[in-house]
Amino acid sequence: MSEVAFWFRRDLRWQDNRALWEAAAKKKDLRLFFIFDKKILDELNSQDHRVTFLWKHLNEMNLNAPLSGLKIEIRYGNPKDVWVQILKDYPLIESVYYNHDYEPYALQRDKEINDIFKTHRVSSYSFKDQVIFEKHEILSDKNSIYLVYTPYKNKWLQKLTPIDVTEYKINWKEIKIPIFNKAQNLTLNELGFKESVIIPPSIYFKPQHLKSYGETRDFPFLKEGTTHMGLALRFGLVSIRFCVKKAKELNADVWLSELIWREFFMQILFHFPQTEFKEFRPEYSHIQWRDNSEELQRWQEGQTGVPLVDAGMRQLKATGYMHNRVRMMVASYLTKHLLHHWKKGERHFANLLFDFDLSANIGNWQWSAGCGVDAAPYFRVFNPELQQKKFDPQREYINYWVPEWNSSRYPNPMVDHDYARKRAISTFKEGLANG
Repeated sequence: MSEVAFWFRRDLRWQDNRALWEAAAKKKDLRLFFIFDKKILDELNSQDHRVTFLWKHLNEMNLNAPLSGLKIEIRYGNPKDVWVQILKDYPLIESVYYNHDYEPYALQRDKEINDIFKTHRVSSYSFKDQVIFEKHEILSDKNSIYLVYTPYKNKWLQKLTPIDVTEYKINWKEIKIPIFNKAQNLTLNELGFKESVIIPPSIYFKPQHLKSYGETRDFPFLKEGTTHMGLALRFGLVSIRFCVKKAKELNADVWLSELIWREFFMQILFHFPQTEFKEFRPEYSHIQWRDNSEELQRWQEGQTGVPLVDAGMRQLKATGYMHNRVRMMVASYLTKHLLHHWKKGERHFANLLFDFDLSANIGNWQWSAGCGVDAAPYFRVFNPELQQKKFDPQREYINYWVPEWNSSRYPNPMVDHDYARKRAISTFKEGLANG
């Protein structure tokens, strides 16, 4: 009797999961796997909070599985080697199902693993799940990739139909569970990690947040001002179809626009994978960025002397989260005020953000630095004082994260705003002229 395997990746949920739905529809013995990728884990701190979260979530999924005996096997190693071992452990597996990923490393990994499947005469099937529209589904009237968000958004909305947000309902009564599972679930210690004390943001969808999102999302002092759904979307704890459907039902157009931005950046990275390391606009590669490790460390530690920037950086370090309005502020400060390369900030966010998503992280950092697709102009340099007066007028956010801001214990600003703005504009002009 043959078996079917499903590979969990960025889709860690039992319901409305396209490839899992497809695998279940085969009505054969179903084996479930998740692989902690050694290459990725080797680059992380031993107490990385994302690893703790994933490990706990996977175990919770097993405890709350829709069928008794349904189990996700948690494995660790190089995914290619792991799949070779899986196929050796379970020779009855005839096909493997998984959902698409669009990041450069994932695309290369999947290509190599599909070669392994072919060698073992195992069929593989992958499906669109983490986006509404992918790859070449949103193109201009001239059949080209959109490089500006607004026309992309307009075409996206124009193309959206009720079918695109229809839930994939799995009939669990038809699922068959294999009798024997060879691998045991791994402990955090066996993965080389210790449990993190950082508590993840809520992963539960709250419809009331959408109704006021457009009015409250820019104010970091409001604890319930945003949806906090970034983590759930990053790891697929909730389906994008559900989110878009709810946004439409509740007329949450501003939040829907954010979901479309997410897909816009995904398709940019998919079509322009070089932007993972290089500026989308090559002329910006001639900017003379500054290199000062002490400045970078002060920015990372929230000791710049600019309260709003420091509040954001301290929130990030303590919680793995930073309010989106503040993310723009701290990114502008690093790339414009201090003139440090955007990649330094992008990597720091990648190391700490619970909701780190490569395409969005790259897209937003390049946007802030002026060198990305549909980016803010290089001469747009946020004024920290004006940003604070506009978005944290009573200093509630600042008082929480930087209680010493108005005392002798707080450092002076690293650089004067007017001077930094003139220096940034001059440096960018010179670099672009040389390009």
